[in-house]
Amino acid sequence: ELSIGDNVNAVAVNAMVDKLSVGCESGTVKVYEIVADCRVRELASYVCEGHSKAVSAVAFAPRTNIIVSSGKDGTARVWREDECIAVLTCSIKDPKQPPPKRAQQVLVRGCGFGDLDGKLIFTVASGRKGKAFLSKWGFDETSNQYQCIERTDCSPYPISAMSISGDASTVALGAVNGTITLWNVEKWRAVKSFPEVHDLPVTCIAARPFDVPLEGEDESGVKYNALSASADSQMAWLTIQRKLPKGAAQRASSGPPLAEYINLLLKLAILFWTFSPLAKEMAETCGGADVPGIFQCIRDDVLVAPMSRPGIAVPPH
Repeated sequence: ELSIGDNVNAVAVNAMVDKLSVGCESGTVKVYEIVADCRVRELASYVCEGHSKAVSAVAFAPRTNIIVSSGKDGTARVWREDECIAVLTCSIKDPKQPPPKRAQQVLVRGCGFGDLDGKLIFTVASGRKGKAFLSKWGFDETSNQYQCIERTDCSPYPISAMSISGDASTVALGAVNGTITLWNVEKWRAVKSFPEVHDLPVTCIAARPFDVPLEGEDESGVKYNALSASADSQMAWLTIQRKLPKGAAQRASSGPPLAEYINLLLKLAILFWTFSPLAKEMAETCGGADVPGIFQCIRDDVLVAPMSRPGIAVPPH
């Protein structure tokens, strides 16, 4: 248990699992050291200050300890320890539509790195309503700054959660209406949309961490691409896979494995052992009565001990 001293909106752990960063409601990013047995030191190693509004997302670059954070102030910021080395100002202006009469607050609710060294960044920005825009930023060696390479609308609804797969091929996006979108980075378009998977806004989403089979996937034959959670207290496992591989389909059609049958037989045996004395007593005590008498006999003489039986006493109510 760790006392941050602030409301936390985002958490990230680096690839070496020795640093933990948290994005706070106050606009700060705090970085803690992870020591033996996955314990976290009480005091922050350093604090990044620069966002003027709440931080929505944080992420580490895989090979370095560079951090990117995004917030409700319309920016994403790149940090080397507690030094801000770049500010990415995001936009939600729709080039296909006339400028709005009233400017909306820009909320950058997702950010992450698209390479190992922290030179490629993805951000997703939206207002409190309307379209969301996914941007790709590349580091320009000449200007020593990040430049926006591509920006396109990725959802008709604001995006509330974002995650990038471990191989940086897919961006998983969760919207405020519960819809999940899987975005292909190379093709730069949505490859699959799951409309209103959740009843409430998506609060957290995780894209596939690596391409090798995850636990249980060999048995089920299903390769999951993302996992989402929502304010509706539900989680969703999402895949773009259309059908099971031949071997997995045959295993599924063959029925439950032998272990499940053995488990079921053991449960039935325990139930029989538990209730057989009760059934025997019911037959011996109430076997000669008519149907109404049988129920009364079971109630009074089998399930509930009569007052006349020694040692029985009912306390007053």
